[in-house]
This record gives sequence, C-alpha cells and structure tokens, in this order.
Amino acid sequence: MKPHTICIGALHEIVSTLPLATRVALKNHIEVLQKELGDKTDLIVDRRGSHWAEKKVKVEIRGQGAIELTYKEACSQIHRTKKQLQMALSLGRGRASFTVGDEVFTVTK
Repeated sequence: MKPHTICIGALHEIVSTLPLATRVALKNHIEVLQKELGDKTDLIVDRRGSHWAEKKVKVEIRGQGAIELTYKEACSQIHRTKKQLQMALSLGRGRASFTVGDEVFTVTK
C-alpha cells in the first residue's frame, strides 16, 4: 500500500468520527489536506439517512386505543415536524405526549 493511500485512509477515519457541525467548521482545513493527498471524496456530506421515516412508533390516542404508525405518519397525525417529534422523544426517553385540538396523542418509540 502506498504511503499517501494510508494517509487518505487515516484522514477518512478521523473525519468520519467528527460530528457534522465540526466537519463543516473545519471544511477548509479538510479540503486542504485532501488536495495535498489527491483525494476527491466529499467528506463534509451529511451521512444521516432518511430511513427514520420508515421506522414504526406506537401512537396512543386517549380513549381510542393504540395504533402503530411510521414516523412520517405520526408527524402528520400530531401536526409536528420530524425534528420536533425526534426532540420530544429524545427528551422524554422514548415517550412524548402531544395535544391536537381536544385529542391527546402519546407517541412511544
């Protein structure tokens, strides 16, 4: 293996451990290193998947029982954005309640 190939691999490994905000903040430095090594890979890209929308959650409607919905369907039921639902579930340790009109929806991961 060529020495610069080892360096490229090491750079990729280091950058992959950094959160997106840090990669964006260090973008110029990362690109300088890539240019010197001859690497054209986009290391700044956001690698979070959109698979969250297909995951299932349990949605309980007060007095009507529980149903299983995808995150995307749950967001439309509770009239919240994806980020609001994710944040509420994170803060509530996998469980969050939302009021929509007179209905109370409890979403459980």
